[in-house]
Amino acid sequence: MNKTQSRKDYSVEEIRRFRDKINPMWFDLLIAGAEGKTTIEIATMFNLKVGTVKSRLNRGRHRLRECANDQTILASK
Repeated sequence: MNKTQSRKDYSVEEIRRFRDKINPMWFDLLIAGAEGKTTIEIATMFNLKVGTVKSRLNRGRHRLRECANDQTILASK
């Protein structure tokens, strides 16, 4: 992501809407992030390394974007 791009932050409700399409390994981390927890706090909560949390959050957010885009495409048809 370059400096002109902004990262979409998803709400707890948006994350829950796509629960069945998100890897369970990412779901709880995404919820914790949406609730305002830092990566360090999330790592401590789930006994993970900070780098692992960052990676899983990134993958989870990517999947959320895919789900949101798919839903937008279907709604426009």
